[in-house]
Amino acid sequence: MMDAESRFDYFEGRVEEQSRNWERLFADIGRVDQRIDVLSARIDTVSDTLSARIDRLDHRMDAVGRNLDGKIHSVDQKLDRRFDTLQQEISKQFRWTIGVMVTLTIGVITAVLTR
Repeated sequence: MMDAESRFDYFEGRVEEQSRNWERLFADIGRVDQRIDVLSARIDTVSDTLSARIDRLDHRMDAVGRNLDGKIHSVDQKLDRRFDTLQQEISKQFRWTIGVMVTLTIGVITAVLTR
């Protein structure tokens, strides 16, 4: 009987030891859970900060894009005016050249016919 009682005491000690291990394990899990909560809060803060920075950069890029679009439009208009002026000048020069050629041709024909 003593043998059964000592075995019972042994198992009872083991159960108590395992119970302490479970308590320690649950305490460790609780600490890990708290650390996860802290890290989650930090990640949320960093995420909000990055989101705000991205929004600011987006607004700046929009402003730069609008500014660049205005400058390109201005340069485009200047080039259009210059090409229009160039086209008019070339047209004048062409008409003058044709006029000179017609005048010379008429002069040569007149000179040939009057001889």
